[in-house]
Amino acid sequence: MKPLPSGVYVAEFTVAGADMKDTDSRHNLYFLVSGNKIIYQSKTDRSPLSDELKLVNSENGKPLANEGLRFYEFVSNKTLTKIEGTTNANGVFKLPATDSKEYYRTFLIQQPKTNDFQIMQVYGNRGYADDYNPNKQTRSTAQIFIDRGIYRPGQTVYFKVVNTRMNKEVEAVLSGLKQKITLLNTNSEEVSSQDFTTNEFGSYHGSFMLPKGKLNGNFYLRIEGESAGYKNFRVEEYKRPKFEMTFDPVKDEYKYGQTIELKGKAVMFSGVPLSNTTVNYEIKKQNIRWRYFSWYPQNDDNENSILGEAKTNEKGEFTIRLELKKMKSWKEYRLIIMPSMLLLQTSTGKRRLPILN
Repeated sequence: MKPLPSGVYVAEFTVAGADMKDTDSRHNLYFLVSGNKIIYQSKTDRSPLSDELKLVNSENGKPLANEGLRFYEFVSNKTLTKIEGTTNANGVFKLPATDSKEYYRTFLIQQPKTNDFQIMQVYGNRGYADDYNPNKQTRSTAQIFIDRGIYRPGQTVYFKVVNTRMNKEVEAVLSGLKQKITLLNTNSEEVSSQDFTTNEFGSYHGSFMLPKGKLNGNFYLRIEGESAGYKNFRVEEYKRPKFEMTFDPVKDEYKYGQTIELKGKAVMFSGVPLSNTTVNYEIKKQNIRWRYFSWYPQNDDNENSILGEAKTNEKGEFTIRLELKKMKSWKEYRLIIMPSMLLLQTSTGKRRLPILN
């Protein structure tokens, strides 16, 4: 295909040999061709319309100064407004403020002079936040720190809490503050609680013993009141891994109908290979539309998995052979490896393998 001029395009493609009446055999997608791109000059999560954007050349990164722009605002695929704008001497601009009250919006940005287009999605605050500064408001915060992110039942959770107050853009610690911290289980039921008074540094520390024989899952520490805080962690029955798996990199591209070999290696952390060990594996066909269409649900798969096993050699190396059978578009193979050995725990490795049509 010859290089395309700048603009917005729609590509339609069909599956060779498929029935044209079958809607699954025909697909289309839109794409933009442009010699420029938009980068962030400054960014705030509070208000996307306050972000400073810069229009630059894609090849050399030079800003496009005093460039005329035309903004098309879309909500639910409907054009709401068309607004003219321009970049400044440094190629910087902001998205225009509009009367739209929608939370999700899309701006199609055109350079009328060259017909280049860019797309920007806006989520959240609907107006400028130049007058909004959270640090000018008085607020208190309890920051909770724990010693790890996952525990076994019956283990001790060690925590430390630091309380601060922001007042007129000045942050200071809160000393002498009486506070209650509560441990809650995965059903948001109280397990235990303790009362503390902050020291001169606005902090205190303590510990909770996790229950045994109860439902595991997401536990969390909670502090309520003027200075509130929250910290979650996992409680699971787990074993520390004693070995790891590595995979040879996939360097080639593969097509349906081919049989490929995926090679890996299982080694103890001491460096000793897991020799003569059974390797159980599961191969799933995973839909990948969600990577390209934000509205498409993830893990939307109901096809049966392919189960199998291989054997490691004296060096801990193993090979999995996979015949790439034809499947619906927008899918890839997802490989889950589980080498198991008597007296050792199970470790899991994953490998994704995209396939060309």
